[in-house]
Amino acid sequence: GTFKDSLENRIKEQTAVPSPQPPKKVKKQVSFSNCEIREYKVVIGDHPSCKKGLPISLGWEYAVEPVVCDIEAYEGIRSPIRSQSMEEMRLSSPERKYLLREVSGYRRSYLDRMEEYRKLNMSQN
Repeated sequence: GTFKDSLENRIKEQTAVPSPQPPKKVKKQVSFSNCEIREYKVVIGDHPSCKKGLPISLGWEYAVEPVVCDIEAYEGIRSPIRSQSMEEMRLSSPERKYLLREVSGYRRSYLDRMEEYRKLNMSQN
């Protein structure tokens, strides 16, 4: 062969597309080490199916420093909420009022006024 043939063969070798290889089985794995728990303020909510008392919601404000803990420790101490029914998770009107008063710091007089306002609003709709 000529120089040109030799050059063309080298170019073909350099640019040749290799035959496809079977995909390697990559073991996919995800793991967690820590969890961050952010504490939000409890506020008066607006849930329409709350028939008695004031509904509650999570507010936008939260504690600046999250609680950081080992995921295994957290899983060991957390409440088994996932196994409870919706009825077991529902808070009574006095329990919601307690959270608003004692945890979030609303005054009793303010909560009473809000309850009256809500009753009045619900009776008009």
